[in-house]
Amino acid sequence: MDRKTVTNKNKITWHEVKKICHLTDETIEMAKKVGLTPRTSSQLL
Repeated sequence: MDRKTVTNKNKITWHEVKKICHLTDETIEMAKKVGLTPRTSSQLL
């Protein structure tokens, strides 16, 4: 994987995670409460 891909991955937003993983707003709010970032949650799913 090249550097550019890694950088872009670090900039993932909640909106992208929601789209990719088909999350609901409630799920995202819960994730925010427990301190997850968009990046860590996308890795978990």
